[in-house]
Parts: sequence; C-alpha cells; structure tokens
Amino acid sequence: MPEQPYNETRHVHVIGAGMAGISAAMHASYRGFPVSLYERSNLIGGRCRSYEDKQLNCLIDNGNHLMMSGNADILRLLDWAGATDRLHMAETARYAFVDVDSQERWVLEIDKGRWPGWLLDPERRVPGTRIWDYRGLLGILLNRDNQPLAAHLDRDSVLYRRFWEPLILAVMNLPPEQADTGLLRRVLLETVMRGGEYSRPMIARSGLGPDLVDPCVEWLGMRGTHVQFRKVLTGLTMADDRINELQFKDADPVTLNPDDAVILAVPPSSAATLLPGLVVPEEGEPILNLHFAVPDLNPAVLGTFPVIGLVGTIAQWVFVREGLASVTISSARNLPADDDTALAERIWREIAPVLEQSGDTLPAYRLIREKRATFTQTPENVRKRPGSYGPPRNLWLAGDWIDTGLPATIEGAVRSGRMAVESLVETAP
Repeated sequence: MPEQPYNETRHVHVIGAGMAGISAAMHASYRGFPVSLYERSNLIGGRCRSYEDKQLNCLIDNGNHLMMSGNADILRLLDWAGATDRLHMAETARYAFVDVDSQERWVLEIDKGRWPGWLLDPERRVPGTRIWDYRGLLGILLNRDNQPLAAHLDRDSVLYRRFWEPLILAVMNLPPEQADTGLLRRVLLETVMRGGEYSRPMIARSGLGPDLVDPCVEWLGMRGTHVQFRKVLTGLTMADDRINELQFKDADPVTLNPDDAVILAVPPSSAATLLPGLVVPEEGEPILNLHFAVPDLNPAVLGTFPVIGLVGTIAQWVFVREGLASVTISSARNLPADDDTALAERIWREIAPVLEQSGDTLPAYRLIREKRATFTQTPENVRKRPGSYGPPRNLWLAGDWIDTGLPATIEGAVRSGRMAVESLVETAP
C-alpha cells in the first residue's frame, strides 16, 4: 500500500454502499485518497447482503451467488481485507448436475490448464453429447454479430437442455433467445477458456454479508472510512461542468473542493434521475430465491462442494449449508406472484430427492423476490450501458450496469468500482 497519500487534497465521495460503491471506496483508499462513503439505507452490500431470518432461525443471503476462481476483482478486495479464506473454493473445476425428471447425475470437470480435454472425455462432459455438439461454444467465442445467444446454439440438442439453457439463465438472468452473446463470451474468456485454475466454483462459507461485505467494510474502517447511513442524495449542484455540492434529504449539503471527485454507485434509475440526459439500460429482470430450513441437512449430501446445478425444472442451482437449502430461480418475470406456497411446494418436491429428503412435507421456507435483480441484458439494452467517466468532469459512475464487459454479477459490480478509480487517477482534477 502507498506509504504517502496519492493526493491528500483530492477527496473522493462515493454514493452507494453496494458492492460497486464498496469496491470504489476501497480502490480509492488503496490509492491514498481520503474517502467518504454514503448509503441511503441502514444496510450495506446492496443486493449482496445477509440477515438473520426469524422464521427460519438462521442466517440467509438475500440472493445466492456462485462465483469462480477467475473472478480476480472479488479476490483482490478480499486479499486486501485478509479474508480470502472466507470463501469456499472448490479444489478442482468440477460442477455437479442433476436432472430432476430422471434423477440422473453427472459431473462436468474442466482441465486444470487451457487444453479442453474434458470435451474429448465422455466421463467429464454432459452425458448424451458428442464433441461436435459443442460447436456452439465456437460460435459464441468467434461471432461478433450482436445476436442473442440462441442464434449460435442448437435448441433441439441434449446439450442445450442440459447445459446451455440453465447456464445462460443463471449467468444472464434471461433466456438464450434474448440474452446478449458478448457478455457470456467475456465470462467464458476469463474463466473456462483459461482452464480449471480459473474456473473453480466459489461460494461464501457462512453468508455474503459476513464473508464478503463485512471484511471489506472493516478494512475501510481501519483506514478511516466509515459508512454514513441514511444519507439520501437528492441532487447535485453544478457549475462550470463540475459538481460542487451534494444535496441530501434532511441533512446539510456537502460542499466539494475544486479537486474533489464523486463516484455515483447507485442503480441506473437513480443515476438517470440525478443526471438528466444520462442514457441507462432498462432494469427490471427479477430473480427469486427460496430458502428451506431442513434441520438434518448436511452439505456433504452433495459431495465435496455444496452446490448442484438443476436441469428439468425452473430453478438453476441448489446451495446447501448446515440445515439450510437455498434455491435460485433466474429470469423469474413470468412466475406467479399470488401463491408462494404452491411455488415452494413444487420446488421442494423437485429438489427433495436430490437432498435425500422426503418431498411429502413442506419445511419452513422463506421466499425472496428481487424485482430488479439485474438490468435487462439483451443486445439492444447492453448497448445503452454508459462508461465510467462523467460528464460532469468530476463525476464517475459505478455499478453492475456500467459497461464493464461483464454481465450484472458481483464481479461486474466490483470491477466497475475499480474502473471508476482507475479513470479518476488518469484524469486531472
């Protein structure tokens, strides 16, 4: 870390304490800038948070997140915070799947290096597929035609049903017929195409809050930056194409010095309200998470890594902790919103055999609908993503909706914070 501040007179004001804002604050602090971090609510982490659920009597995440060992930006923050051990990283790049209709199970195992030997080995690729079936991977990697992902895939194939469709739903939060090709291409290039060392699955051991968010916020606190809660930004006062004042609800305004910088790490709709004329992607793609309290459930039921992919159901993943099974349903826009119990019963009947449980009795559950989990990641909407830098001249943007090249993921959010600070450093006050 720098022994002397990079520029002790240039104060960085970060608006929003989700993962994008936390990342921006950490990168700015690491560079030696004084940092102020403002959050409109009384919670940190944005959509990446955990809380004690009184009904289930345990800690649950607002949403489940599967990360990968190639997520360098996430790992960098945890390395600074001395908390990389908070993540459970699989020893190898093995992904377990189950077809809930037939109860057939298989493991997709990626080679340690770049050589894709797993494609040549029937025991390590999707059952019922041939190497030729994977030609769609080349289409995704090589085409730059801005078509949806389905244009490059055989939708009648076993591979589509057992691999591509659940993968795309999970990563893009849209069906393949709508999802942008370029974003998945970038994910593949940074992980699978670099080999198994960059493709190992990772999850938070106890929860996203204690394992990811809290260590980062504690690191900021040790460097003198503390989250200022209940600071609702209502406006930006500008002069000469610069922000000179931050206006907050029921609080005194914050006056900026000429060299100060602002990083706006808020949802796209909020950014558009604060910055009239800013073009932002449309948001509103929901994700549904179901948490089931199962007292006798042991993570070992799924083997060495407590996550399994689902095929033949509307859900994509099951995450298991001691006494808790959590299910993710992406692209949940068309799910019925008026009968949570019926939906929970359906999902539980489907996953209970996978967990060696009886599906006859519905356990206690918590259903969480994140109505605006991601922006709509179609080719047309992706082109609306703005870059990191202004205008105004002392403003930068951060968030998983910024043009990071990645989908709306934790890694994308964290990267956007780094990109904002890198651009800030390169720009004269």
